Amino acid sequence: FSPNADGQNDLFEIFPIRYAQVYAIKIFNRWGEMVFEHYNNIPWDGMYKGKIQPAGAYTCVVEFGSPYNSEKRKQLVKEIILIR
Repeated sequence: FSPNADGQNDLFEIFPIRYAQVYAIKIFNRWGEMVFEHYNNIPWDGMYKGKIQPAGAYTCVVEFGSPYNSEKRKQLVKEIILIR
């Protein structure tokens, strides 16, 4: 994603699939520092502690699952690229 205020791909967000709910989103920089954490499906704007984060690869961990059965939660770990 490219948070440069051009109106295209300015936010990183998760689009849930059918019958799944997003419970948590955590994003880590290349040093393992958590730069974003939210327990609802709120998009990330590329900021951390009020500072613009540098371009590069980040690790995104998404906890999701059935809204009807909390025992069926799963985690997905993917790399995302922030472009400046």
